[in-house]
Amino acid sequence: MLLRWLALLAALVLPLACGLIPQDELECEQAVSHLAECCPGFQTQRLVCATEGGCGSHTSPSLDIGDSECLNRLDCNELRLGGYCVAAQSAVRAHHSDGESHDTPHPAVCP
Repeated sequence: MLLRWLALLAALVLPLACGLIPQDELECEQAVSHLAECCPGFQTQRLVCATEGGCGSHTSPSLDIGDSECLNRLDCNELRLGGYCVAAQSAVRAHHSDGESHDTPHPAVCP
């Protein structure tokens, strides 16, 4: 629970160069923190929530707002027993050899 609050606090306090943190990024950060608390061995570094690029570009987080909000509503038992820990771990954005990050579609993590 402490990790979740720290992630939320950091997301609210640390402004980006273009202003406030986008809603999809904030929701993703909260969901990843919640998954880290609830899912044994969850590898948070595999998910990317931070937007990349300058003010004019936006790369979507690994978890979209719908998935993030859904995951945040579930308690730890629901996450583990429902297979959401495994599904969320697979929501990884691809990094290509050109050094650019590209969105790679994945199935919805949380229906």
